[in-house]
Amino acid sequence: MKLSSLGVVRFSLFFFSVLGGASAYGQTTFPAGSNTFATATVIPEDTVYSLVTNINAFTEEPDEPVHRPGTSLVHAAKTAWWRWTAPETGYCTVDTLRSIGETNPLKKSMLAVYTGTSVNALTPVAAGTGYSTSGSFPDGGLSKVSFYAVKGTDYRIAVDGLTVADVTATSCNVILQIRLLKLRKTGRQTVFTYGHDGGKLGSASLEMTATGKLSGKLFLGTKTYPYAGSFGQDGYFRTSIPQKGAPGTLPISLEIDGTGTGLINATVNSEDIAVTGFPRRAEFTSLTPASTAGQFTSYMLRLGGDDPGAEGFLTMKVAPLGAVTVTGIAPDGTPISFGSYLTEYSGGRYYILGYRSLLKGKATCVIAAVVHETGALDRLHDGICIYRRAAPTTPGTTFYPAGFTTSFYIEGGTYTKPTAGQRALGFLNPTGTGLMTITNSGGELAGDVMEALTLDIKNKFVFGSLVNKPSLKLNPATGLVTGAITIPPAKKRAIKGVLTLENFVPKLRGYVTGSTRNVAMKVEP
Repeated sequence: MKLSSLGVVRFSLFFFSVLGGASAYGQTTFPAGSNTFATATVIPEDTVYSLVTNINAFTEEPDEPVHRPGTSLVHAAKTAWWRWTAPETGYCTVDTLRSIGETNPLKKSMLAVYTGTSVNALTPVAAGTGYSTSGSFPDGGLSKVSFYAVKGTDYRIAVDGLTVADVTATSCNVILQIRLLKLRKTGRQTVFTYGHDGGKLGSASLEMTATGKLSGKLFLGTKTYPYAGSFGQDGYFRTSIPQKGAPGTLPISLEIDGTGTGLINATVNSEDIAVTGFPRRAEFTSLTPASTAGQFTSYMLRLGGDDPGAEGFLTMKVAPLGAVTVTGIAPDGTPISFGSYLTEYSGGRYYILGYRSLLKGKATCVIAAVVHETGALDRLHDGICIYRRAAPTTPGTTFYPAGFTTSFYIEGGTYTKPTAGQRALGFLNPTGTGLMTITNSGGELAGDVMEALTLDIKNKFVFGSLVNKPSLKLNPATGLVTGAITIPPAKKRAIKGVLTLENFVPKLRGYVTGSTRNVAMKVEP
């Protein structure tokens, strides 16, 4: 089964925009360079790039050093200046590589990094020119330098043309990029799609030491591929991972950018993994615990792909130090469980990411959600789950005989145990009356089934009719719901669901078991 184009597009766009597919070069920009040392443009962050700087009309200052490495004094004398203070110690790389995508790019540049407070008394840190790329500029016209940046140190960065003839009206625009590999113990994780149709699912994890050494795992289907090594001075780790197989089986090519929000790029059997953000583990202490710590419930609402007829649900426990425990049930009734941790996003928001191979490799689930600090009740949203169940190999199997691949939207929020005499999450307030609807799908039922009910202040469900022997039981401590119903012709079916918040509005959703497929269940006022 392949995920429909809708599901693939939604999922790919989610990872590009939310997990930071654009983070290969950072996610923010800073102003263009200044023509004087004293007014050097301040670079505000550690993994960012500048707006376009046109140096055609720039000049140099008296007693300014030549920024070319070596002893040659040849230069264009059209200097752009920036200033950057290292927020942490690590390997810093500064380059002009993004210039090649602009109109009238400076085709040959030089770049230098200094310390010092006066243009005529600078201490060189690094300088470079003649950097080649395999694409637009293979002749070595760009500039790139790496150096060991010390926290709190103020660095001055200069860019100039290689010679006077190299700076013209059609060769003058520069974009400066800065990337810092912070040398501190941390971890990263991500999930992704790959393959020519984007229908394959995988995950990656990484642990890094304070010296830049790393070890990690790449998860593809039921296979795990470990890797280890060290980040280079440019903040990248590159390796090839052998694969078992017939002669001629290609190794996996892996590249990881350890700067900023991170990036992973790989090729598996000539199929590219979607360029995906590789967010860093969020750091908390006993004095500054996670503001989103608590218990969450959520449900899965179908976005695209095949229609499995039912919806799954998840519960998540976030510990004060950021550890996450996820349990739940997929739409076909398969249990889901994994451990994870909060990873960095922004503004009181964190990623929860997970990957699981299920049913002895016959099903795969990837989850990417955002938990958002919003006060007493936090929100779980902007999440996507892709669940893939392979078609059974046993002839005559009637339960999902074609398998399915579906993308789901994850929506939920904080779940708190109700106080005595209060309905959980205020569900069905003020009267407690509601309607349970079981929706027919794929001919599993003769038609939709509806049962009137009430929820009392002791959180007990009472049905108006007992003809179909309906029952629901809410666990007040977890928000999980179980029950049963007998739907003609006299077949007893299990009910499983969850009480959660959808944009702070209480919802009860789940599924009813079936013989060919499960079907959706919901309770509404």
